[in-house]
Amino acid sequence: MRKLSRNLSIAGVAALLASPLAACNEHASSAVVTPTAASTAQATTEAVPTTSAPEPSVNTSSTADDTAKKARIRASFRALAPPKNMVWRYGSRPWTEIPASPTDVGLKEWQVKPGCHIRLWQYFGYSDSDPTTSRDIVKEIVIANSSIFPGKPKPKFRSNGTVELHTAAGSIEAIGTVRVPQSTVDYGAARSQTLAYRNGEFAIAYTSYCLTAAAFKKVSATDFDDFRDSAAASFTY
Repeated sequence: MRKLSRNLSIAGVAALLASPLAACNEHASSAVVTPTAASTAQATTEAVPTTSAPEPSVNTSSTADDTAKKARIRASFRALAPPKNMVWRYGSRPWTEIPASPTDVGLKEWQVKPGCHIRLWQYFGYSDSDPTTSRDIVKEIVIANSSIFPGKPKPKFRSNGTVELHTAAGSIEAIGTVRVPQSTVDYGAARSQTLAYRNGEFAIAYTSYCLTAAAFKKVSATDFDDFRDSAAASFTY
């Protein structure tokens, strides 16, 4: 089974999109990329010698091309076509970002509350012959997450199931949903949830955790679940 060591197989960090959403960045990256604001086109108008507003011009060719492009994207999604890239897309949050270490290329982490964090990854480089499933990735991350907690306690699985993950592509904010595996796990007094989704060459993963089960339950209700349910797997076809 292909191991997902953080220093070798994790790629991508946050890049801001033209919308208020962000995505863990390009799959070809092998180093941390500083987030930069995407430029947006500025609308321009010409002075018109009239007191009435001019009729807006419509580029029918451009509109048709955009419609056709969106139709191709939706068709690719329905056909389960592997994407050219897959990253996390999520809204901005008022949380403290934890800088990634040099060996954690691609890890995106926030402190949501004291002792409570969210971690996102992007993985790439799976081959068509690699049998690693989304559930396999969850299990590997659960084991690796032991290093987060004092004494590196062995994980104790409380529950395994699935959650619904939204999907997006380009300017299409929602093209459907997929069911992905998740596990809720205890590490001594600590508790976490991990989910993962593999699609073709790529995989993305999410972990939320708190140092106590009571804190995890509370922060899940106020922050974790909202973030998880509003984030999306963003495809490039």
